[in-house]
Amino acid sequence: MTLLMKDYPGNIVELEARFSTEEACRDYLFRRRWPSGLRHPHCSSVNFESIVSKLYECVERYAQLSVINDEAGVAPKSTGHLQALRR
Repeated sequence: MTLLMKDYPGNIVELEARFSTEEACRDYLFRRRWPSGLRHPHCSSVNFESIVSKLYECVERYAQLSVINDEAGVAPKSTGHLQALRR
């Protein structure tokens, strides 16, 4: 069993308990997307400011990232199915 499968709820009851708030969902997605911490994919910067509650901006490049979109506004391949999430 992979780490992803161990970290994911096994049924709807577990899913609802684990992701009962938008903040819980966002925290989970943040840890899944950046397990070693937030790092810009192009310049490797770790200097970010939270410019709105759901968006991070790279201090060096001023590029914006979120847990469900890259700087071009396109969902990363690994989380493409998350486009339906509320932003």
